[in-house]
Amino acid sequence: MGEKEYRAGKIYINVGGRPRIPDDFKEVEHLTNDSILELEEIPEHLIIVGGDMLVLNLARCFAGLAVELLSWKEESSCSKKRMKI
Repeated sequence: MGEKEYRAGKIYINVGGRPRIPDDFKEVEHLTNDSILELEEIPEHLIIVGGDMLVLNLARCFAGLAVELLSWKEESSCSKKRMKI
């Protein structure tokens, strides 16, 4: 990198990552972090895939709107346990 040094209490770096759709969800209707913001109605249920900061923040927003959330991790099967946020 360059010769510059930056100092701050907190530094946020957005690398511009794109969502990766797991194979199990490619053939079904799904939302990404972009398309979920375009919803015109609040869904009753959502399956949350992944666990990065953006996903968790979106999940927290929908939990606040009384949306039932299920968490799904690629290394395990879908769990019917409600996500605790």
